Amino acid sequence: MTGPNPYELNKDDQPATNTPGQPHWPADPNVGYQQPGYNNLVPGQPLPVDKRPGAVIGAAIVLIAFGVIAGLLRVVAFAVTTADYGTGAEAAGGAIASIVGLLASLFAIVGGIMLLTSRSKAAAITATVASALLIFTCIGIVATIAVPILLWTQDSAKAWFAQQPQVPPPYLG
Repeated sequence: MTGPNPYELNKDDQPATNTPGQPHWPADPNVGYQQPGYNNLVPGQPLPVDKRPGAVIGAAIVLIAFGVIAGLLRVVAFAVTTADYGTGAEAAGGAIASIVGLLASLFAIVGGIMLLTSRSKAAAITATVASALLIFTCIGIVATIAVPILLWTQDSAKAWFAQQPQVPPPYLG
C-alpha cells in the first residue's frame, strides 16, 4: 500500500500533521465555544433542572380540572339550594356548604396555576393544601390523593422545587 493512510487525512484530504498537542486540521472548529464538561458547577451538586417535570404539570392539570368541575357543581348546588329551600336553616346550611366548596375549588385552581407559573416550594405547598381542601367537594378526593403523590414522591418534582445552582452564562469569548 502506497500513499498516505486515508484515516490520517485532515478535512482537506491532506496528510495530517502528527505534532503532539496540535489538532489534525488547520483550524479548530470549536474556537469560541466552551468545551463540554467545563463549567462553574460544583462537583457533587445536582445539575440544574430547566424543564418542568411531567409530575408537576400533571398535578397542576389535576388541580385545575377538578377545581373547575367542583366549582361548577357548587354553583349549581348553590342555585338549587336557594331555589328549592327558600329560607331557613336547611337553605342556610346548603348555601354555606356550597360557598365553602366553591372557595376550595377556586383555591385549587389558583394552586394549579401557581404550579404552572412558579418554581417555589410555596407553590408546591399551596397546591398540596388546595388538594386537601378539595376533599370537601366530594369529587375532589382524586385530587386529594393524586397531587401530593405527584409532588412529593417523584424525584423529578422534588428536584424542580429544590434550590437550583446558578447556571453560568454561555461562554462567548
